[in-house]
Parts: sequence; structure tokens; C-alpha cells
Amino acid sequence: MQAVEIRELIIRCVSQMVLARVNNVKSGWKSMFMVFTTAAGDPDPTIVRLAFDTIEKIVREHFSHITETETTTFTDCVNCLIAFTNNPHSMTVALNAIAFLRFCASKLAEGAIGDLPEAVPAVGTERLGPTRVVALDQQSDRSPSKAANSQPSATAAGGASDAAFGAQQSTMKFVDRDEHVYFWFPLLAGLSELTFDPRVEIRRSALEVLFDVLKTHGGSFADSFWSRIFDRVLLPIFDHVRAEVTDTTTFTSERRRAQEDAWLYETCTQCLQHLVDLFGQFYDLMQGLLGRLLELLASFISRSHASLASVGVAAYVRLINSCGTELDGQTWREVIGMLQQVMQDTLPDAVELVTPPLRAAGGSAPDITAAAPSAAAGSQSTAAGQPRPPYSLREGVGMRRLVKFKVQAGVQLLLVQAASEVYALHYHHMAVPAMVTLADSLQLVAQHARKINTDLQLRRRLAAQQAEDRVQEDRQVPDPPLLRQETEASHAYLSVLLHVSSSKDSKKWPAASEAQRAIGASHRLVQLAYVVLERFSLGADSNNQQQQQQQQPYSNGGTPRGSSSKAAL
Repeated sequence: MQAVEIRELIIRCVSQMVLARVNNVKSGWKSMFMVFTTAAGDPDPTIVRLAFDTIEKIVREHFSHITETETTTFTDCVNCLIAFTNNPHSMTVALNAIAFLRFCASKLAEGAIGDLPEAVPAVGTERLGPTRVVALDQQSDRSPSKAANSQPSATAAGGASDAAFGAQQSTMKFVDRDEHVYFWFPLLAGLSELTFDPRVEIRRSALEVLFDVLKTHGGSFADSFWSRIFDRVLLPIFDHVRAEVTDTTTFTSERRRAQEDAWLYETCTQCLQHLVDLFGQFYDLMQGLLGRLLELLASFISRSHASLASVGVAAYVRLINSCGTELDGQTWREVIGMLQQVMQDTLPDAVELVTPPLRAAGGSAPDITAAAPSAAAGSQSTAAGQPRPPYSLREGVGMRRLVKFKVQAGVQLLLVQAASEVYALHYHHMAVPAMVTLADSLQLVAQHARKINTDLQLRRRLAAQQAEDRVQEDRQVPDPPLLRQETEASHAYLSVLLHVSSSKDSKKWPAASEAQRAIGASHRLVQLAYVVLERFSLGADSNNQQQQQQQQPYSNGGTPRGSSSKAAL
């Protein structure tokens, strides 16, 4: 229908008919919502605004009539509101539609849409958590979208009646049944999809409303229902992240990468924080999902993307700080075991930086100790008869390896700091086997960094490779490559050993003696002291060799080995 006037006349006629005879609509609500859902996608903004005004009045003043004949009409109402959130013409309409989705969730949770099959009264109030219903006029003051500034009538939906039921608690217990999923999931999944809307205001408002609904009414969800929410509402948000993110490569422009990073960092940070807070608030109901949450965090931390990795580490620490007092021994081992695994998975490989890739299947990597530095950088040798292009750290595979190395080095620092914080705050709650795993993890990081830092030939080759490829100074790997990682990990490892060895059984930490015996703190301290002295001796010998080389006269116009183009060894 091309004429705007005719479409407007239809909306006005339907609106007048419904509002004038709201008590008599009965089974006609489904058809009415279909009309207004179509109007929400109209290309004319006047039609959209006119249709939403009617929906606003119906939901705000006549909500009880919507499900009077058929409870399934509630889902039609929700789908209609979601359609208005997606309209491209009016930000005000979209934001107020999100506000009304919160209102609908409150009505559903309190049982206002009628009796649902197999919805039983909630048993055990100690497990319910807060179920306060936030009235729309209260929410408008703290919503980042600030929809109330432009449409006061919508955000005041419900008026005094909302304030009355806002103090009530939900008496429904929702379980993993098709009948309950039918009512909740169009609303929750619709908000979930809006969290990645290109409009910033919509994205923020949808994210806030989604997690507010879950935090407010999550106590009325059974653990099986939480599992369904995790699968179909929360995880798809992060699947979208993994689909959108691009690892830092030569094929992505700096400007586009910066824009994507800012968007993803903001959204992922907020989503993970809210998700972790949900676990802390409803741990008894959601503890069966802890393993899958740890897998999600590990997938973020292990990515070659600095922003997402830092978000994952921060969420991991937040999770333990939120639930640490409630974790049992087995759960502590699972949580710390995940930390140990990601530490192993993100160990930076410096040898890879000076090893050109093989183009032929079945070939073996060249021995880096047998070739000259220049041969690694510009070799035109063949592998199984196929020519290999020059290997460079400024482009292609070489650059991706360089970026991966630097990202993993940064992640190692974050993980060491996370381990230190977790131990400092929760050592008296931590199971002894988990404490042993944490100490082993810190020792692993320190040993790996020390091995690379003390490999003088590898350091020379890496310095020569970067100099010959003219890698930009801000992208170069320092020399020694992992000095800070070695220092931080050794310091954290030493702090744990000193604390364990000097602690005694007390009311706060009754397992101190058991931890000393299990970790072998005294023996580890002796080993660490020996390694540090050996490391210091190696560093002193290296400095003496460097000074002797600098004192020798340079022949044939050569440059000193300690020049700016190569690291001083």
C-alpha cells in the first residue's frame, strides 16, 4: 500500500476501535498486535510514532486485558515491542519499547498474565534472591539511554500500580519446560540480540535491561531454566563477539581495528561483568554452569587479541572475588586448574619468531642454532622442492607471529597478577591442592621466561632478525624478550612461598601446616634462591663480555655490537 494517508487512516481506525472497546477485544488481540508489528517497520516515521502511541497506552493502562482470553497473546505483545526497538526512525520509540519490555518481564514474573502450566510456587525463600520489580519511572533515572527525557509518558508506565507490585516478590518458579520457555525466551532473546545493535544508546539500554531482568527475577528460575538461558540467551552474545572480532593481522586497517576494538571491549566488558555478577548472586542455582563459564573465559584469554584477553582475565578475577567464599575443594581445583591451563596455552614462543615457516607438508623446521642470522631473514631455500618467499617480521606470517608473541607476553603478566590477587584475597578459603597448582603455575611462567632470557644465541638471532627487517621500534620485542615476565612471576612465586612457609595454623587459616607440607615451601625456596643466584651470575658474565667487546678497536669501519640496531648482549 503506497499511500501514506491510507496507512495512517488504518492505524487510526484500529487504534480507536481497540481503545474504545478494550473490554471486548478478547481473541482479537493477536490480530491487533500483528497490525502494529507491521506498522513498526513502516518507512514513514509518522506511522511508527502513531502506532507506538497506541501500543504504549494499551500496555500501560490495559495490560490485564491482553492475556484475558489467551495467555499466548503475551508473546505477540513482546514481539510487537521488539519490532518497535528495531525501527530506524525514532530513538525515543526504540528506547521506550525497551522500557516496556522490562515492564512485561515484571508482569510475567509476578504471574500477572495468568496461570502457566506446571509453574509452581517458589519453595525456599533463602534461594530466591532479590525479586524486586523496578517500575519504569524509577528505572528511567538511571538508564544510560535516558528515555525519560524525551518521552515521560512511556517511562511512567503503570504509575502507582507499578509501585504497588514493585515491592512484591515473585511467587512463580519457572522450570525448563516448553510452556515457560515460550513466554520468557522471546523477551530475553530479543534483548540479547539488541546488545549488538549498531546504535550505542540501544545497545547500552538493552544490555542494562536484560541483566536487570535476570538479576531481579533470577531467583524464580530453576537451575534447569538457568541452563537454558545460558545456552540460548547469554552465550549467543559472546558467539557474536567471536564472530565479529578480527585478530590483529596485516589485513586489517589500523582505523577499523581501533573502532572494532573499542566497540567489542566495551560490550564484552559489560556483558562478562554482568554474567559474573549473576553467578555471584545466584551461585546455588548456577553452580552447575561454572565449568562452561570457565571455558568461555579461557576462550577469551587464549585469543591473540589484547583487548579480549584482558577482559577475560578481569572477569576471571571478578568471578573468584564474587564466589570465592562459596567454592568447595573440587571447585577450587577446577578454577585454579583453568588458570594453569591458560598459562600453559599462552606461553610465548620466541623460537618461532626466528624460524621461517615451511611451505611443504612433511618438512622439518630448520635448526636455529646452525644458521646465520641473515639466513633466517632472507632465505630463498626450498622445502621439498617448493620455493619459499623471504621471511619477514614486518608482514605476513612473521608479523602475525610477532603480534601473537607480544600479546601472549602481555597476557602472561595479567595472569601472574591475577594469580597473586587471587592468592592474597582467598588463600584461607583455597583448597590445598589448588594452592599447589597455583604455585606450580607461577613457577612454570618464571621458568619459561628464564629459559628464553638466558638463551644468548636466540636473543642474538632475534635482535638480528628485527634489525634486518627494520621492525618499527614500538613493535619490537625487547631484549631480553621476557625480562618483565620473569621478574613478575618470580616475585609472585616467592611471595607465595614466603607466606606459606611463615604461616601457622590459626582460626583464619587452619590449613597452614598442611599447605606447607603439600607445597614443600622450604625446599622450593632453596631451589628458587639457587636459580636466582645462578641467573645473577650469568648476567654478570654477560656484562663483562660486553664490556670487553666494546673496548676492542673496530676494524673495517664496523659498528659496535651494542649499537641501537641490535640489543646489547
